[in-house]
Amino acid sequence: MEATYTIKQASSITDLNAHTIRAWERRYKALEPGRQLNGRRLYSEKDVHRLHLLHALVSGGHSISNVASHTTDVLEVLVKSVSSSSSKKTQKNQEEILEKKLPANLPDVDDKTNRIDASHDQISSFILANCLEALFAYNLVAIHTELESARQLLSARDFVLKLTIPLLRNVGTLVYENKMSIAQEHALSAVLRSQLMQILFNARNSIAMRAMTRKDLHKGLNFAIAAPEGDLHEFGILSAAIIIAINGHFPHYFGANMPVDALCEAATAINSDYVVVGITHIPAERRVMSDEEFSENLIKKLPTKTKIWWGGNTNLSNQIIAGSDRQRKFGSLEELDLIVAAT
Repeated sequence: MEATYTIKQASSITDLNAHTIRAWERRYKALEPGRQLNGRRLYSEKDVHRLHLLHALVSGGHSISNVASHTTDVLEVLVKSVSSSSSKKTQKNQEEILEKKLPANLPDVDDKTNRIDASHDQISSFILANCLEALFAYNLVAIHTELESARQLLSARDFVLKLTIPLLRNVGTLVYENKMSIAQEHALSAVLRSQLMQILFNARNSIAMRAMTRKDLHKGLNFAIAAPEGDLHEFGILSAAIIIAINGHFPHYFGANMPVDALCEAATAINSDYVVVGITHIPAERRVMSDEEFSENLIKKLPTKTKIWWGGNTNLSNQIIAGSDRQRKFGSLEELDLIVAAT
C-alpha cells in the first residue's frame, strides 16, 4: 500500500509551509490530494514528489502560476534543465576566475542586463515546457504557435542556445527512456526545422542588406556548413549556420548527408574561407568514410586558404588537429559562438 502523508508531514518533507501548499492547490490547481473522512488532506508519494519539483522550480526563479499546470513529466524535465544550466554557469564562472586576470577596476554589474537575461531564460524554459506538453498530446498546432512566439520574443542566439538545443536534448532523452515515441520526435523536428530555416533566412538577408546599403561595412567571411555523407542529422549544423550569421558572417548551408567531393566543389565555388563539418553518432553501416578519410579529402581538395572546423562527435584525433594549421574542433555551439565572434 502506498504511503500517505498529512499536510504537516508533507510540509516537513518538502520544506514548504502548509499555507503555501494550500495556496498552490486552491489558486493554481497544482495538485489534488486525497481526503480523509474528516476532510483533512492526504498526500501520496507522487504528490510529495510533485511538490518537491514545484519548489525547486520556484526557488530557481519560475513563477508558480507558469509551472503549476504542467504534468509531472514536464516538471522533471524543467528541473533537470534548471539544474544543468545552473551547473554550467557555476563551472563557467569558476573557469573564468581561474583562467583570467581580471582588471583592477571592474565596472558595476548592469542589473538591467541581468534582469533581461533572466527573463529570457524564463521565457525559453516556459516555452520549452509548453512544447513538451503539446508534444505529449500530439498537438502540432500548439507546438508551432509556441515556437512562433519564441521566434518573436527571443533573439536568434537565445532561440538556438536556450530553447532549440535544450528542447532537442530533452526530447531525445524522453525517447531513449520510452516516455515519448519516435513519431513525436519527428513531429517536433518538422515544426522546429521550419522555424530555424526562417531565422537563418532572416539573418542572411540582414547581412546582405547591410552590405548593399553600407559599402564600407565589413562583409564578413564565407562559411560552408554541412554534415558528411551518411550523417542524416541537421539540427546541429543548421544551428551552427545561424550562430555564424548572427556574428556577421555569411553561411552557405548545404545540409546533411553531403559527399566530400560535392562539399569541396561547392566550398571552392563560393570562395569559402571556412568549412564547418558537423558530426553526430553515425551508425557503422551508414558510414561512407571515416572522419580521418573525410579530413584528408578536404585538405587535399579545398583551396589552401580554406580552414576546416569540426563540431559535434567527430572521431578525428587531437593529434591530427594539432598537426594541421587548417583544422580545429569546437565542442558546443556556445564554443562556436565565441570562436566566430573572435574571428
